[in-house]
Amino acid sequence: MSIPTQTAANPQLLKLLVGAMIFCGVFLRFYHVDHKAIWDDEVVTWMHVHGVYEREVVTQAANFHRAADLRAVLHPSSGLRPISAVIGPLRTEDPQHPPLYYQIAHLWVSLFGDSVAAVRTLSAIFGVLAIPCMYWLCVELFGSPAAGWAGAALVATAPIDVLYSQEAREYSLWLLCTLVSSALFLRAIRLGTLRASGLYALALAVSLYVFPLSTLIAAAHAVVAIGARASMRSKLYAIGAMALAGLLFVPWLLIIVSKFTDINSSMSNIVAATSLRVFTVRHTISLVRLDVIDWDGAHQLFVVGATIPIIGLLLLAIYDIRRQRSQVTRLFVWALLGSIAVPLIGCDLALGGHRVETARYFIPMFLALDLCLAALIATKLSPKNEPASRVIWTGSIVMVFALRISSSAMSSQATTWWNSFHIRSHEVATLINASRHPLVASDDYILWPLELSEYLAPDTEVALRPRCYLCKVPKNTSSPLLDLATGGDPRDLFLIAPSDALLSAARAQVRDKPSALVVNCIEVRGSCPGGGIDFWSTGH
Repeated sequence: MSIPTQTAANPQLLKLLVGAMIFCGVFLRFYHVDHKAIWDDEVVTWMHVHGVYEREVVTQAANFHRAADLRAVLHPSSGLRPISAVIGPLRTEDPQHPPLYYQIAHLWVSLFGDSVAAVRTLSAIFGVLAIPCMYWLCVELFGSPAAGWAGAALVATAPIDVLYSQEAREYSLWLLCTLVSSALFLRAIRLGTLRASGLYALALAVSLYVFPLSTLIAAAHAVVAIGARASMRSKLYAIGAMALAGLLFVPWLLIIVSKFTDINSSMSNIVAATSLRVFTVRHTISLVRLDVIDWDGAHQLFVVGATIPIIGLLLLAIYDIRRQRSQVTRLFVWALLGSIAVPLIGCDLALGGHRVETARYFIPMFLALDLCLAALIATKLSPKNEPASRVIWTGSIVMVFALRISSSAMSSQATTWWNSFHIRSHEVATLINASRHPLVASDDYILWPLELSEYLAPDTEVALRPRCYLCKVPKNTSSPLLDLATGGDPRDLFLIAPSDALLSAARAQVRDKPSALVVNCIEVRGSCPGGGIDFWSTGH
């Protein structure tokens, strides 16, 4: 299919712009895909893909003596467990994450290995597939190839989409499933056939098994199905398809319900009512701004100055949807936008919490914003508008794309970014590797040593007595404190998020042998009184 040539004053310029943006988007999804340090959520991905329970690792931690032993947890040499083994750890330890992505990743790893580059490449491929699917959705929604190409270029360059296309998690697949299920939903409403509705039901069920917040996407579809000016048959088929998808998801939904207390506990940092409402408003503005610019705190003065025109442009795009002739189009875009934004931001405003700071939950909201921008671009660059207006809007749109590309280009050069809480595994591991006869010790979550193990020298000694993050293994308070004996040899001790008891024991050894031991505290969320080596930050 060729790019339409009668949508702007200079059709060749439009072709070049769209082609360049799509090329840049594809390139940036694969460029430096393994450059950023892996972080705790990705460590969990590796364990799930290999069918490893966190409780296994915690209970075996006393047998880990070197960094190579830890690294073998994420990169086992004994071969993959069967794909059925993926279900168990998810069901018992992490049920808020359905199994489909992890099973696909398991098959991928069996073919291409479990290196950081290999596993993240799977997410990048899902991100690339989202680009033509955005074209498809826009054509279904707006009936306009011009809007389709604009939408494809927007998804290709969206900073949030590029970022999560380089993370070993399910979020780029969730975006892809949202696009496919939404396009099939619109097609089912338009055609009103059993076959179209059946395909939509299957796509929605797949989306639910990728990420449970797909229920909110289904709610948006339900609003459209009920409110659309369509035949009663189309409405009934669409609603029936949603019911069928829900029935297919019931087995995992029952697991989620049975583990709800554990899920709520594991997400306490997100749902805890500790944030002031004014912070929620501020974070909402910062969140929406991410659709155009994400410089991770760099050039803050410029970013703050750009916020007002960016928010203004996005609000104009949302408002301009009212010009669409199709009632289904207007209802769909606004429902998709509200389905994520209203419940999550509303909960933060009403109950408190930090949901709005968890940008990955808002991927469908960014999709809705890009749908609005796609329609706006197709409208403003139409040859029906005055030439002067087209020139002004062309300049504005080029600026939007320039900010998006610069955001992803900056991210591609960084070893850490806000989505991984600025994890500094690279820097900390480099410091440890350069020290004298290092010993890494921790009695906190096993995830921190596992992250470091990816970059530590294999023979680095470790001493671990970890506690669970996701699993339910009681802490063995009767066992002796970690053995920090130095044997009299000078060495550097690195304590990762130590408890007060561990830190006190280490400092006591320093007092006994001041020339033999240097204690370094690795800071994770205030774990080092007086400060330490910064490893994990909540800074944005």
